[in-house]
Amino acid sequence: MNKYNVKLKLEFGSINGKFMNVEYQINSSRVKKVLVSENEGLLDDEISLPGKVRLFFSNKDNATDTIVNESNEIVADLYVKILGITLDNFDIPQVYIQKNLKLVTEKNNQINTNYIGFNGTMEIPFDQNSVFKQINWFKK
Repeated sequence: MNKYNVKLKLEFGSINGKFMNVEYQINSSRVKKVLVSENEGLLDDEISLPGKVRLFFSNKDNATDTIVNESNEIVADLYVKILGITLDNFDIPQVYIQKNLKLVTEKNNQINTNYIGFNGTMEIPFDQNSVFKQINWFKK
């Protein structure tokens, strides 16, 4: 199997210096942690195709980690946003990232989003056996 570079660029929203935890697993490898620096994180690893990236989001208390004003508008939030995904330096289309990523929350709700504001898991499939086939599949 050929191995390819996969990167996810992440943005983190914090509350009082606290961030959500993000761990990931590629195919059946061991679980690793994404490190946060200045509200940014980068998953940078190798994947064999076909394969999948599993993301695990935790450390959010919904009662205290979302701050709203008197009009019930969110003014601060503990979150992770997936800004971009690349596979062997090819960008995954933003339309796919914004509409097709699915978060499964702790309460088993499913939300199509690249903005993660709940604890839960996400699986990003890379079902094709080559980079070019995979990138073309994401463009559909």
